[in-house]
Amino acid sequence: MSPNGNDPHLRPLDHSRDLMTVANLIEECFRDTIDPDGLEYLSYLRDVARQEQAVPGWAVYNAQIRSRFDGFVWEEDGRIIGNVTLLPAKKNGKRIYLIANVAVKADYRGRGIGRKLTERALAGVRERKGTSTWLQVREDNPLAHGLYLSMGFSERACRTTWVSDSKPDSSLEDMEDLSSRSRKDKNWPLQRTWLSQLYPDEVNWNLPFREDLFLPGILRSFSRVLNGEYVNQWELKQKDLIKGFITWQGSNHYYDMLWPAPDPHDGDSLLKALLQIPWQGTGLRKPVAINYPAGRSDLVFLDCGFTRQATLFWMEAACEEIPGV
Repeated sequence: MSPNGNDPHLRPLDHSRDLMTVANLIEECFRDTIDPDGLEYLSYLRDVARQEQAVPGWAVYNAQIRSRFDGFVWEEDGRIIGNVTLLPAKKNGKRIYLIANVAVKADYRGRGIGRKLTERALAGVRERKGTSTWLQVREDNPLAHGLYLSMGFSERACRTTWVSDSKPDSSLEDMEDLSSRSRKDKNWPLQRTWLSQLYPDEVNWNLPFREDLFLPGILRSFSRVLNGEYVNQWELKQKDLIKGFITWQGSNHYYDMLWPAPDPHDGDSLLKALLQIPWQGTGLRKPVAINYPAGRSDLVFLDCGFTRQATLFWMEAACEEIPGV
C-alpha cells in the first residue's frame, strides 16, 4: 500500500454514521489509561452521534464538529476495527495537526494496521496543507514509541501530568521566611520569564496555556470575567525577594489547572511552597492538574499528594521530512 492510502480497508471518517462506533472503539482500546477529560471527550462524541441520528446531516455540515472529529477508519467485513483522529492546531502562526486516538481492536493487532492508519493521517496532513504533524505517546508504550521513530518522528519534549484532589499535608507557615500574596502587576515580566522556561512555545500550543490569562490590569480582569474565564494568581516571597509565582485557572473540564513558576535558580523547596498556596488562598473545590517537564521535581509532587497521571513523549514530523507521504 502506498502512504497515500489506496488500501481498500482505509477510508475517511464518515460523520453521518461512524461517530458512535469510533467512540466505542477508542474506549475499548484505551480503557486502562483514559482520564476523566478523555471520558468527557467520548461523551461529547456520543452526544454528537445521537444528534446526527435525530437530525441527519447535522454533524456532516457542522464545521466545528468536522474539525474536532476529522480522521480515517480501517474497515473489514463491514466493521470498523481501527481509527486515527486528526486535530488541527496553530503553532507559531502555522497550521499543524495532531494525530490522536490511533486505535486498533486487539484481535487485529500485529498486522501493521496502526502504521497504515498513521501513514494515511500523515498524507492527510499534506492534503490539508499542514506544515508538520505531532503526536503524543505514553512513556510506558515502547512499541508505539519505536514505531513512530521509525516513521520519521522526532522527540520534541517529554511531559508529565500530575493531578490531585486533596490539600497537601504541610502548609506554607511551616516553611521559614516564606510568605505569599496576590501577584503584583509590576511583577508580571518576571513571571512571564519563569513561565517561558517551563512552558516554551514548543509545548504550550497544545496546553490550555494562554498568555492573556496571566496579563495584569483591571481591563484584562474584567474581560476575563465577561468571557467566563477565572484565574487567581499569587507570588511567593522570601523576605523581600520574589521567589516564585503560581496561577490557578478555572476550567469547564474535570480538572482545573495550576501553573507554577518557581525561581529556576533555587531548589525544589520553592515548588513545594508554591503548591500550598492555592489551597490556602481559595479553598479549591475541584481536582487540579499540572503539566510539568518529565523527571523534574517528581518527589516534590509525590510529597504534596499529587499522582502521576501520564508521562508523554511529544513527537513531531515535518511534512518535508516524510518521504513519499
